[in-house]
Amino acid sequence: MKDRIKNMSDDIARTRMMLVIAVMVMFVIVYWGYIFGGRYLLFKDAGMDTICQFYPMYIHVIDSIKEGTLSLWNFEWGLGCDTLTRQEWIMDPCAWVIIGTGVVFGVETVKNMLLVMQFVKIMACALICFEFLKYYGASVRARFIASCLFAFNGWIMLWGQHYYFGMACVYLILLLLLVEKLIAAYQEQRAMKRYYLAVGITVALIFIYSVYFGYMIAIFTSVYTILRMIYVDGVKTLWHRLWPVIVTVVLGMLCAACMIVPYADIVLNVSTRVEGSLWHRLSQYLSLTYGMNYYKVLAGRIISDNTFGILGIDQKYYEFPQLSFSVLGAIVLPQAVWYGIIKDRNNVERRKWILRIVMLILMVAAVTVPMVGAIFNIGCESLVEGIPAMRFTYVLMPLMAVIYALFIDRCVERNDINRWLASAGVLFVILINYYAFRHYRLQYKWINIAIIVLNIAVIGIHYTTGKVRIMLGLLIAGACFEGYVTNNVRYTYDRTTECINSTDFHGRDTTHILEYLKEHDDSFYRVEKTYHDFSATGDSLLQNYAPVSMYCSTMSGSLKTFYEKMYPTEEYRYIKHDLDGALYDDAFAITNTKYILSWTKLDWDYLEEIYEYDGTHVYRNLHAGSIASLYYDGKEADRTSHFVRKTDACVEGSVDAKEDGTLMLAIPYRKGWNVYVDGVRQQIREYDYAFIATDIEAGQHTVVAKYENRLYVIGALLSLAGVVMFAGWVVKLC
Repeated sequence: MKDRIKNMSDDIARTRMMLVIAVMVMFVIVYWGYIFGGRYLLFKDAGMDTICQFYPMYIHVIDSIKEGTLSLWNFEWGLGCDTLTRQEWIMDPCAWVIIGTGVVFGVETVKNMLLVMQFVKIMACALICFEFLKYYGASVRARFIASCLFAFNGWIMLWGQHYYFGMACVYLILLLLLVEKLIAAYQEQRAMKRYYLAVGITVALIFIYSVYFGYMIAIFTSVYTILRMIYVDGVKTLWHRLWPVIVTVVLGMLCAACMIVPYADIVLNVSTRVEGSLWHRLSQYLSLTYGMNYYKVLAGRIISDNTFGILGIDQKYYEFPQLSFSVLGAIVLPQAVWYGIIKDRNNVERRKWILRIVMLILMVAAVTVPMVGAIFNIGCESLVEGIPAMRFTYVLMPLMAVIYALFIDRCVERNDINRWLASAGVLFVILINYYAFRHYRLQYKWINIAIIVLNIAVIGIHYTTGKVRIMLGLLIAGACFEGYVTNNVRYTYDRTTECINSTDFHGRDTTHILEYLKEHDDSFYRVEKTYHDFSATGDSLLQNYAPVSMYCSTMSGSLKTFYEKMYPTEEYRYIKHDLDGALYDDAFAITNTKYILSWTKLDWDYLEEIYEYDGTHVYRNLHAGSIASLYYDGKEADRTSHFVRKTDACVEGSVDAKEDGTLMLAIPYRKGWNVYVDGVRQQIREYDYAFIATDIEAGQHTVVAKYENRLYVIGALLSLAGVVMFAGWVVKLC
């Protein structure tokens, strides 16, 4: 018996090592152009958020750490915002490695570390999934294949490179693995304390990483845990098994309150991602219906994220559901349903059979019924171009891994393929690709042809030889093909792109000009350019100057109103550096955009050229004078006050008010900003669309504005209490 157990252990260890090697080989194939071709995970197409937001933010954080200026508020990102606005950018453990490497070895390492961290996430997904599938009774071979497919699933291939969101998949599969270990330990009456400890810590890390993804993971894991416990042991002992898990999860979330509390305020009270009341958003979803085009695209996504073209589908390439697990999905999924639901009906307990149907219905409903999809979005964001954001579809990926593993064991290993279903699947692939040929302008038709060929090859081999094990290799090949297409048939920056290989990111002597302005003007002012050196909306982060332009889909409703009023012809979320400033005189005046940089001569009537360096002209805005504006009887009268930026979270200056009036500072209105006049804290209010203001009495005053968001303090105290309570809970479980 001992020898048998040892042999099984050795077999699993060998398979695990083979899995590592297989994932490495697949990674080389999928990212060949990045490893050997000099490409970077920085995109010029619909994935341009990488270059407009993420990459500049990483560089900015690295520079801020080196200079000791890292703050909770950031004036280099548009008019200013809370650094936590993009929690996932800076709280991702892989981002910590990227930033840390940049601090130690220089910012030029960041573009390469993006690929290294993508590999780390993919490998972590594969290894954790391999352990997870053990609890479904899958064979070692099935676990091996399904884990490879999970590591390169469509969601990781898309969102892993677009917003570097791959960590969401890692945390999800890790939490599900721990849930399975808890269920197994309860069945076997083993000690469970370490698993409760691991669950609590993992939940805390998930919410510290992202409240946005944490919410989705919590919703899915709750349903999964309940159904899985009923599946394994029935309903009678459900509450006895479930309540300790609930307590553990709640305490884990409490440990992460330092992030949850301030982020919740941003989402619920600031961000335009979640507009209107909860009832308003609920009514939106209740009245929503998907159009037929959505379901056609959804059908294509079962096969490939690229069925309707790279970056196609009206530029909703990322926001539509990511369901691709293999280009053979149209063959695999019907077979798995047939075997698990129809053929197994009399072979499993009625309870388990019903739960399989329930889980299948929930999976389908998540992407076909608006209200079900809304559950994952209603606390996170509003509709995206008329449909719920489908970023939550990564929660379906572990279940897809289970389905594929069971398909391999039940259908492939037993050579039990239903030929009628397989033929129908291939016909479906042909028809959906034919539809894509007829109705979409496909730039790369060879992708669709290759998908059809792979599917025909499977059924052809089965018909001619009667064997289907070759399908295991084709499953892997299909995943590699899908990953390669998604990542390589794209427009990216590479080693030949001069700006991406610069270590200062300033180009055309912008550095010299910004230093010149600092030397000659110590006040707090903003700068705009009629060009961009590196990124259409991220230059300010890379070059460390305060702009008006920005790309941010989570800005406050007040700023949204400001941008819509001041930039009526532009998309409020995407105000580029190089827009025609002649149209936006009022916006520049209100925000104290004092200097305009241009590569060409400008004849705007409110500008005066003050400097020129190597072909770059510097203009002074004659209508801008100060970050502070004094209003008397509701009319603006004075912009001459002198204010300086002490830090990103502190602005101070002096004001000489001729009479009682209103002092407005061109700082976005946000809870957390406090204004002190002569050392006395004042009541602030929103003014002039989007900015902070307070009453001011006649006379000379010293004014200090500080960002002192007490929610961070409250969150930290709650986290401390959570850690103490969680420690006590774990001790109690002993």
